[in-house]
This record gives sequence, C-alpha cells and structure tokens, in this order.
Amino acid sequence: MFRSYFTVASRNLLKRKISTGVQIIGLAIGLACCILVALYFRRELSYDRGFEHGDRIHRVVSDFKDGSRAPTAPWVYSSLLKQEIPEIDAVSRLDAKNSPCIVKAMDDTAAVPYL
Repeated sequence: MFRSYFTVASRNLLKRKISTGVQIIGLAIGLACCILVALYFRRELSYDRGFEHGDRIHRVVSDFKDGSRAPTAPWVYSSLLKQEIPEIDAVSRLDAKNSPCIVKAMDDTAAVPYL
C-alpha cells in the first residue's frame, strides 16, 4: 500500500518539475530560517545559566551621544551603584583594554574599587 503511495507521488513530482522544485526550495529555505532563529534564541537565553543565581545578574550599558551602545561603564559607577542600591551584593567590571579580558570584582570586603 505504501509502495503505491510512493509511486503515485513520484509520478506527480516528475510530471510537475517546476512547481516541485519551487516547493522544495521554499521548504529548504523555511527550514533553514527556522533553525537559525531557534539557534539564535537558544544562544540568547543561555547567558548566565552557569551561575547559581543567574537570574539576579544584571549588566550596565553606556549610551553615547552618537547613538551607539557599549557594555562599559566608568569605574566610579561600581561604588555609586552599591551606595544607591542596597540590594546589590557585589559589583564586577570587565576590562577589555588588553587583549585577554580581565574580570575585576568588588564585594563588601574591598575598601576601594579595583581599577
């Protein structure tokens, strides 16, 4: 029974070559776009999952006058944020001036913020 279904389908596909080609190309493009979108969302939702309290991690972003944004902030913000928002447990900075990025943390025991 399945053999007859395959023979009828193959005959119809061979009879209508142009529409078959368009449909197969459209299906391939649709599947590729769906996979790319799924991979993008998977990557975006995977940040901070390796940490114990990943839902409590936030990032400060600087907005510049030309409309650009960067994940940087002056070092003074670390102490200012801890003073203004008492719920903050610790502040860390990402220093991307040198080629290997260095994470510098400031917690309650530090007297002065790291530069």
